[in-house]
Amino acid sequence: MSRLVPPCGYKGGKRRWSRQIAAHILSGNPRRIYDIGAGSAAVSLSLLEAGFDGDLILVEPGPWGTFWSAAARLELDFGRIESLLLTAARMDPREVKAWTECLAATNDTSPEMFLLLSAAAYGSVAVWHDGTGWRRGDAGTVRGYSARGYWEPGPGSRESKPRGTIFTPDRVIERVRKAAAALHLARATVMACPVEDVALQPGTIYMDPDYAGTSGYGWSMPVEDIVARRRGPAWCSEGRVRGEPHEVITLGERKRGALRGTSKTGGAEILLFWPEAA
Repeated sequence: MSRLVPPCGYKGGKRRWSRQIAAHILSGNPRRIYDIGAGSAAVSLSLLEAGFDGDLILVEPGPWGTFWSAAARLELDFGRIESLLLTAARMDPREVKAWTECLAATNDTSPEMFLLLSAAAYGSVAVWHDGTGWRRGDAGTVRGYSARGYWEPGPGSRESKPRGTIFTPDRVIERVRKAAAALHLARATVMACPVEDVALQPGTIYMDPDYAGTSGYGWSMPVEDIVARRRGPAWCSEGRVRGEPHEVITLGERKRGALRGTSKTGGAEILLFWPEAA
């Protein structure tokens, strides 16, 4: 299978680590996997790319849940997605930011509009609709939506090419098409609701909560409750939990004393693991 990746950048997304995370999850040969806080679906897509053919259940209470639910049922309006993104591609790149922010102000909550706003979001932050308007997904704040602006390298810049509001719109379209087809073919279930509303069945859990000190996604994840309710092994990306996991795994490879693939601040991706309860 060709590479399956999220359609656009997403702050806190797991694209960089998704293949490694998927390999750890699949090491126990699960037949049912819950991807809780699935977000842009990086881990779920890597599970399918790796050949997982069991029951895949994505749980996501935010707009990504609605988006992937429509995608898995092949109900996305690709004509509208192409119209929005290719219109942006044909515009003067200096005008795309204002155009995108005007669209956000129309209060269109469709999954197609959400994709455009996510692809253009300043800082690739989570995009959230609070019932009255589109917001940055920062829990507890009222900051409205903002798109990234057109950027051109200056005389002393190491980069040679400008960067637009939406990076490679045609690639976004291609990635969505591949992801939707893969989720549909796998008969993946997408639950666009809080995990508290999900009756967890026997299976393996992977969860990706917001990190301590970060902006959040408009909601919080009850990691301790999920661990207590699990009916099988549980994996967690750097969760804030009470009680010790069975194993703590640092992803990445060391080369010349440095951890490859780490963030700019030097932090590595951490996986916590609880084995199946006796």
